[in-house]
Amino acid sequence: MDELQHTGELQHDEPRYMDEDGAIYSAEIVPPEEDRYGARYHVDLVRTSTDEADMLHEQRLMVGQYGSWMEAEEQLYLVEDALAEAGLDGLGEDLERLKQQSLQRADIDLTEGASDTDSAREGTDRSLDVPHYSVDAISANGDSFLNVVKSWGEDNYEQLTIPQPDWDMAQEAASLASDLISKDQLEAAMHLVEDQGIAAGVMDPEREDPRLFQQGPPDPFATLREEEIDDDLARYGVTWRESQAWESEWQPDVLGPLARSTEPVPYWRLEALPVHDLEGEPLGHALHIVVYDGVQHDPETVGSPPIVDDEPFRMLEMAHFETTEAADKFGKEFNGYLMPGLLEGPELAEEVARLEGHPVEWKTLDGQELDDYCDLKLTLTRDPADWQPYNPNAERDARIEAEGLYTDPIHQFTTFEEEDDDPKVEPATPDFDL
Repeated sequence: MDELQHTGELQHDEPRYMDEDGAIYSAEIVPPEEDRYGARYHVDLVRTSTDEADMLHEQRLMVGQYGSWMEAEEQLYLVEDALAEAGLDGLGEDLERLKQQSLQRADIDLTEGASDTDSAREGTDRSLDVPHYSVDAISANGDSFLNVVKSWGEDNYEQLTIPQPDWDMAQEAASLASDLISKDQLEAAMHLVEDQGIAAGVMDPEREDPRLFQQGPPDPFATLREEEIDDDLARYGVTWRESQAWESEWQPDVLGPLARSTEPVPYWRLEALPVHDLEGEPLGHALHIVVYDGVQHDPETVGSPPIVDDEPFRMLEMAHFETTEAADKFGKEFNGYLMPGLLEGPELAEEVARLEGHPVEWKTLDGQELDDYCDLKLTLTRDPADWQPYNPNAERDARIEAEGLYTDPIHQFTTFEEEDDDPKVEPATPDFDL
């Protein structure tokens, strides 16, 4: 390797070295994106180069992560000392690993006299909020990781670091994911990343926020967890993304005909009323939505608003439950599906009633029923033939009943023989006797 040049004339804080191809090498500390417990400081090797169109690109390799700036700074000094004493040879195997990392757009100028035209061109390109993704294998402190980066805008990025068993497996996973991305199969690549994160124990398979990345523009792919949540929400005609405020902020027209309403929303609440059969024996509880059309809902108000005793209201029977605990659990899930301005409580309640097979009939109380309701003594009477306790798996059961049990051949189970230490993988396909 030819002797490297130290480019001190660039007036950067950290030492930089240039190779025969004109690429510049340096090391820097990357602070954590969030100030939270367990956040880590990274020490990165950085290789900056230009392409044929004079566009700047970076390649990054994390070589250490620490719990404090001072610890990271010690590692930084060691790297800089190695560069000063032996040039790029001082980086050892990390040099080749750095060169193998994917190219990212850089946010610095290699020359002092960058023209206004170049700046304007770069500014126009970077203003596009189109996310880009890369997956690389990295090594830090003797451990191997998948380094997954989402970048967008001028110099914004979010990074996932997923532990791997060893360097060979990290390289294999990174190569497979990168190959999928290059073939425009981004979702498949991110599913691989998600599987790796779950296997490594750094990603909850049942997390409430299903995304891999929480920052920047919405990702153009659905994670495995998001698909699971969407399957649960399909019975209500919505998706997880449609219920999130950030989705409409980044893409105002993404919901199409579901435009946000500016009409005032009436106050409503959920209430479970006890139900007996025709002989007076308890059946369970019927969950109702109670709507006060004359009282406006204020999202800033905690608790119930003031309501006069004779304020009119209407009720809709939504679902049946065997216990109040089951009704309360469903009520919490119900509130999680609401989308202010898009899908309010009364509209969602009608959809729930339809899915549960109940008539969508709003009713008002009068006479003795109204008195009993106001005195918290109202008990409903239902024919057991019409009593349908809520089944969260109703949609799946109906599909199985209509289409038959389907088993994907890829799904298998493992059995162990007492005398055999090796597991046996057997197909889970049913054995039909023809």
